[in-house]
Formats: sequence, C-alpha cells, structure tokens
Amino acid sequence: MVLISIEPAVFVTSVEMEKTFFLGDMAKLGGSFFVDRVNRRKMKSEVKALEQLLADKFNVFIFPEGTSTNGSEILPFKKSLFRVPFQTQYPILPICLKYSKINGEAFSPE
Repeated sequence: MVLISIEPAVFVTSVEMEKTFFLGDMAKLGGSFFVDRVNRRKMKSEVKALEQLLADKFNVFIFPEGTSTNGSEILPFKKSLFRVPFQTQYPILPICLKYSKINGEAFSPE
C-alpha cells in the first residue's frame, strides 16, 4: 500500500496470494500480476508477459526474494523474474522497506 501510494505500478505476486481471502481480491483490484512459483513450465510465458508490461510502459514492482519475511535479513534473490529488467534494459530502482514500529511498538522478532 505504501509503495503504490507513491508510484502507480503493477505488483508481481504469487498465485497463492490471488487465492488468499480478502488480500487476493485487493491484489486483483489493484492490478497485480500473479505468477506460479511452483510450476516452472509457466515461467517462460510469465517472463514474456512481464516483458510486455515493461514494453507498455508500466512500472513493475518485483520482490526478488520471492517471499515474505519479517525483514530481519535478506534472502537469496529468485533470478527468473528479476532477470527481466536486465534483459529489457529497463531501469531498476532498488527500494528497501524498513519497519521500525508495529502497532506503535518497536519492531522485534517477537
């Protein structure tokens, strides 16, 4: 929500998110692009679709770790989708989100 309020874009997220109660509907309404991270056979068509979004001048948010965490560490990047901007020579703007408080309390593993 924070990122989309700053810059209109298409978010890349998983088909699992698409099926999640409420959040899936919000993601659909927001124009998210859903990828199947389990089915490798779909990857080629998903990469092609992302290339087309960039060619059509859409901004695209890709979370290269391919998963959600509590943010305490950076996980290895998933190469397949993160490679698309390099192949298309589309500029990349790295963004780091750091949460300092949750419900008014300092962020911690607890």
